[in-house]
Amino acid sequence: MLLLFSIAVFLSAALLFFVEPMFARMILPLLGGAPAVWNTCVVFYQVLLFAGYAYAHLIARRLQPRVQALSHIAWLAVALALLPIAVGPSWTPPASANPIGWVFTLLVAVVGVPFFVLATSGPLLQRWFASLGHRASANPYMLYASSNFGSLLALLAYPLLIEPSMRLRTQSVAWTVLYGVFVAVAVLCAVAIWRTPAAHIPAATTPTSSAKRSHTDAGEDVTAMRVGWLALAFVPSTLMLSVTTYITTDVAAVPLLWVLPLSLYLLTFVLAFAARQWIPRWLLEQLAPLAMAGTVALVLAQNVFPVLATIAWHLLGFFVIALFCHQRLAASRPHASRLTEFYLWVSAGGALGGLFNTLVAPVLFVRALEYPLMAISVSLLLPGVVFASEKLWRRAAVILAVVMPTALLSGTIALLHVVDDRIPQVATIRYAFVFLAPLLAALLLRRKPLAMGLALALLLFQGSFVRFDNRVPLFIERTFYGEHRVLFTGKERVLTSGTTNHGAQSIRPDLACEPLTYYSRLGPVGQVMDSLSTQPNRTRFGVVGLGTGSLGAYASPGQTWTFFEINPAIERIARDPEYFTYLSTCAPQATVVIGDARLSLERIPDSSFDVLFVDAFSSDAIPVHLMTTEAMQLYFRKLAPGGILALHISNRYLALTPVVAGVAKAAGLVAAVQVHQPTDAQLTMSSEITVSRWTILARHAADFGALRDDPRWQTLDTVDGPAWTDDYSNVFDTIRW
Repeated sequence: MLLLFSIAVFLSAALLFFVEPMFARMILPLLGGAPAVWNTCVVFYQVLLFAGYAYAHLIARRLQPRVQALSHIAWLAVALALLPIAVGPSWTPPASANPIGWVFTLLVAVVGVPFFVLATSGPLLQRWFASLGHRASANPYMLYASSNFGSLLALLAYPLLIEPSMRLRTQSVAWTVLYGVFVAVAVLCAVAIWRTPAAHIPAATTPTSSAKRSHTDAGEDVTAMRVGWLALAFVPSTLMLSVTTYITTDVAAVPLLWVLPLSLYLLTFVLAFAARQWIPRWLLEQLAPLAMAGTVALVLAQNVFPVLATIAWHLLGFFVIALFCHQRLAASRPHASRLTEFYLWVSAGGALGGLFNTLVAPVLFVRALEYPLMAISVSLLLPGVVFASEKLWRRAAVILAVVMPTALLSGTIALLHVVDDRIPQVATIRYAFVFLAPLLAALLLRRKPLAMGLALALLLFQGSFVRFDNRVPLFIERTFYGEHRVLFTGKERVLTSGTTNHGAQSIRPDLACEPLTYYSRLGPVGQVMDSLSTQPNRTRFGVVGLGTGSLGAYASPGQTWTFFEINPAIERIARDPEYFTYLSTCAPQATVVIGDARLSLERIPDSSFDVLFVDAFSSDAIPVHLMTTEAMQLYFRKLAPGGILALHISNRYLALTPVVAGVAKAAGLVAAVQVHQPTDAQLTMSSEITVSRWTILARHAADFGALRDDPRWQTLDTVDGPAWTDDYSNVFDTIRW
């Protein structure tokens, strides 16, 4: 019987965490590959998980086990009738800056019922098992280990095994088959509960209960207990989403990077609720302050350290904090009679954490400050928080210690100006000079967690104004598609998202129409435009991705330029003359179409363009759905005979050239690639001219014109690569480890 219920709980959890990345992958192309798609989906899953747990708690309290079994079988049948999971062509997102409502509606319509049924199954099956009178029924929490193991296994299997080997359509069919297997096992569990003469819940506490865990029976404040469950579930949830946003913004919005923080999150549940504590609680209490201070230090570091190393340290800090919270949560779990209530409050904390990150934090903070602030809030959960009962002189000493780190920071900043010429112009060295002493001073307060938290909060506020490059923020805006900044270098204004540059413009009037960054006149784009100068009939240009409007610098009278941009905020920034004037000064005739490029291009007549630039970036990479065989076929339907496609594939972490080669061959196209290194003369004009990698594609090699024999362009005829499609891609294999 234990094996049967373990399999059922394992399957329900595995199916939940199989469908999460699968469905997010299905709708990602509809929203331009935005990193926020995954977090929005996770929030929906957390809310629906709470609804499922609430339902399980309600029927466990109000209905007899046999009636519960019948009700659950009915729900299983309804969900099975709604499968397989698919997103129909009628689902088109709105052309707005915040499509969260549309995403929620789609999720409810397509996966709502199956996910809800699976969400109810975990706590309900554990409750049924506790009622069987089996020798192991006194400790139904052991099934929670099976649940978390199933979740973790499915989550890791998706990017490593499922996504690389299955098309989305096949994944959906496989999920439906597995759901059918789960239904069969769940029915057997229902039969077992139906055949049980009478529900029996053990009077004794579970074998792993401690004296502390029996506090409810001792009459301790139930409200305080519930608030504790809520807080201990809330903090890891919001931190998990914050870390996910950080990683996907700076690398790519792909399942592999979605599941890393969520896998660590689940792993902390597995370790916390295990019969044996592999990492002792006292050690976590010592490591948690280090994780708090480390998170603040990394946030203050901005772009000082290598991104991959920074990501690793962010994940480590998150793991420590989440495990600390979940261990405390596990230590406070109640008697089996309150099992569904416990899971209800835990799921409520998780859902509130997700809602805070997705709906509340973007309104409260123009920058992603919820991440370090939630890490700092762990100070309220550590032992020794209250010091108000101490003597007055001790409280004064603590208050003085709280302001010491910020005083040290002020001193190191002032000292830096004095000895500036004697300190190497290396960001890591200068960062250590300014922040190391203040951070160590804050860590000295770790035995007074509340004081340490206040010190770190003050340090975070003051330190956010310190920069280690020559870029001063002029404007910051936060939307569904990320955090957008306009920075001033003293010579140029630059548009960034995370650590990714999306274009720059010089403030010199004579360079107002000089394209910088990836679009320089001596680079691949300039070469393409020069080759067209002998073909005056090439007058129709399309650009997927607006950025600062840099490509508008090449516009000439008599030409038509059409930009496709999914984010209305980017158009607003690009048209603001306080920041950029490429559109208003260089390409006043240009039009901007708001919406996902592929959906917008479908509405454009065929053969509308002579040249099409695909320069759309989400995170640090071009969205996957803009690099598939179907996308290439669409582009060339919109290109006139002899037309050229220029595809921007600059990337720090993904090797995309083989992908372009594979897709080009699958679509019957010819392709060439160039990696451009800016010359000294270019860098003298502007340091914002950067290394870039572009590919050009055409129906025939002759369409390249003069570029066909240009040695700077290397043909991709001999390069082998995967042919990505709309329902198959394998980003894992493209990572530059």
